[in-house]
Amino acid sequence: MKATIPLKYFLSNTEVLLKKIVENNTSIEVQFDKKTIIIALSKDENKLKDLKRHEGCIVGDPEDIVHIDWSGEWRNDIS
Repeated sequence: MKATIPLKYFLSNTEVLLKKIVENNTSIEVQFDKKTIIIALSKDENKLKDLKRHEGCIVGDPEDIVHIDWSGEWRNDIS
């Protein structure tokens, strides 16, 4: 559980606290008007950038997968 810091402490130490958030990739919780505000780095929008290539995952010709005929598996009832 993270400690929630009072607003007065946050306001007097804003720059130091924000630097810690950036350096440690963490967040802080500030108490304001009986509510808790979480201050954190935004998430990276490119969710695919960390994908790693997995050579050899497809055994065979990848073009064969593209041309698979799934019409024999079709069932019209969705219940």
